Amino acid sequence: MSPSIPLTPEQDETRQSWNLATAAHNAHKKDQGRWLRQHSSLFPEEVDLLGDIRGQELLHLCCNSGQDTLSLQLHHGARCTGVDLSEVAVAAARQIAGDAETTLPFVHDEVLHFLNHTPARFDVVFGSYGFLPWMHDLRAVTRGIQRVLRPGGRLVVVEFHPMAWSFDADFHLRDPYFAPGTFFSDPVSDYVGAAGGALSPSGHKELETDYVNPHRSHAVQHTVADIVNALISAGMKIERLEEWPWSNGCRLNPSLVERGPEELDRRRFVPPAGLPSIPLMVGVVAQRA
Repeated sequence: MSPSIPLTPEQDETRQSWNLATAAHNAHKKDQGRWLRQHSSLFPEEVDLLGDIRGQELLHLCCNSGQDTLSLQLHHGARCTGVDLSEVAVAAARQIAGDAETTLPFVHDEVLHFLNHTPARFDVVFGSYGFLPWMHDLRAVTRGIQRVLRPGGRLVVVEFHPMAWSFDADFHLRDPYFAPGTFFSDPVSDYVGAAGGALSPSGHKELETDYVNPHRSHAVQHTVADIVNALISAGMKIERLEEWPWSNGCRLNPSLVERGPEELDRRRFVPPAGLPSIPLMVGVVAQRA
């Protein structure tokens, strides 16, 4: 990380945790660049909320190793920039882009620092699947997003529902839904391995050594109201709010099971039979005036 980018101790340890986790996650995945030349990694929910983005300048926040960023450019026609806190993720994204025979800017930066300092402007800002919990000051981030959007530009978020984190493996309430100012501090897990191929569409392989992450990551809980009110406070207009009773790709809870036998539903997870549905994902589209 550049010394000009200020990080709190929690952010720096989170960076280290993601560095280690990202290397493990990519070790599970075969031939990503070659696969991405022919296929999009996006799920239908993101594609639906994004709409037609051909020719638009798109900023992907917390882009990780860039698989979705590359898909947005190669298969959906946007001109993309990706930003991530993990230097290991950014290096992997650049490598995968080269393997996919394309180039696009992947920037190593902390999201709020980037939003407050970049001179670039975008038609779309996109965040998905584990973006919001790392944004400790959500209102500052939404103001930053409003800053980098052109007039009429949109923020599109598809995120794991904050309610999903409240349950343990037996679906008993574990952590509070309302937890302002609280850090939830655990190492980034090998969720790609736990997904059993659902996050490895290019081909899945097991790690050669046991996964151990000594670094904690520090996330915060934002309720749906927190998300919506942060966008309103930034002067943005909520255009769409969606919830889904499944989790795309990630087995958020070890007791979740595949939604069904079809190829797509084998990559979606729901509570086992006999348990009621709960919201596991939330989507928001907001427009800058």
